[in-house]
Amino acid sequence: MQRKHLRPRITTSIVAFLVAASSAVFVAAPPASADGLSNPSGTLTVSCPGADAFIQVDWKGANMVTVRWRVDDTGTAANFSPVLRIQAHDSDHTAAPFVFPGDNAYYILKSGNGTHEVGLKSDWNPSNLADINHLTVRVQNGTTEQGTACFKERNIFNWTRIAYRKAVDKQGADYLLGGTGPDYDCSGLVLTSYNQVGNLPDFDMNSVRTAEQIYNWARTHTSPAKKYAKQVSAADLKIGDLLFYTNTADNGRFITHVAFWAGDNTLYDAHSPGVPVGFHANTSWWSSRLVAAYRILGVSDVASG
Repeated sequence: MQRKHLRPRITTSIVAFLVAASSAVFVAAPPASADGLSNPSGTLTVSCPGADAFIQVDWKGANMVTVRWRVDDTGTAANFSPVLRIQAHDSDHTAAPFVFPGDNAYYILKSGNGTHEVGLKSDWNPSNLADINHLTVRVQNGTTEQGTACFKERNIFNWTRIAYRKAVDKQGADYLLGGTGPDYDCSGLVLTSYNQVGNLPDFDMNSVRTAEQIYNWARTHTSPAKKYAKQVSAADLKIGDLLFYTNTADNGRFITHVAFWAGDNTLYDAHSPGVPVGFHANTSWWSSRLVAAYRILGVSDVASG
């Protein structure tokens, strides 16, 4: 039965996302207000007295990422040159260094107080990593020769795309109400897939189990921390984002279904009894029942000095 108190829904028009760039390009310094990527998967700010870095990442898959970086000399450490390093890590912390212009695993901003530089590398795919679990970004306010006065490191995680890949690995499994493997219901597929991602604080399935409980967790965990959820509009959807629906089943709940966004107006989920886990079209029947979409993100501090 239709509910009278439906919450506002987001539209279903999808704006194509395109980053037109070569695989590695050094970009001349833009105005300080330049925003960079129009729709990144996530952003990270890393600051140390005298040096700031702003990183935008667009996760292209479990093992591919576009990175736009910016480093600023904030001038609080006189005669020191800010240094930026970025490393990709798998869940076991095997690392691959980001290569900057000049084929270096670091970038030194030498142009002085108040200046900045930006760069972009598209579709970076470190060959020795099966999954890019996270990027570690390090900023220091001087070179080794100058005698670094401080450094700061932070991580940004690729949980959404890895969880989505884990879910797609389960394609063809049977639908089972309450199932968390080897057969699944919609929420069991989501939670099990996320709990298989390395370096993710697992979801406690004793307290977060149904689609409605996942939705309630997401909308109350939107502050950046080790694990948090960012609400996204339909125009900004990226593969792996979670979509929440109402009135898809008569179970007395407001949120009755959760699915992964698979791109190309397609959903991936444990659909319903008798339908194997897999892809299906985002038809008007589904889009009319959409309540909200969230992206599960993660950031963490690593070290400072």
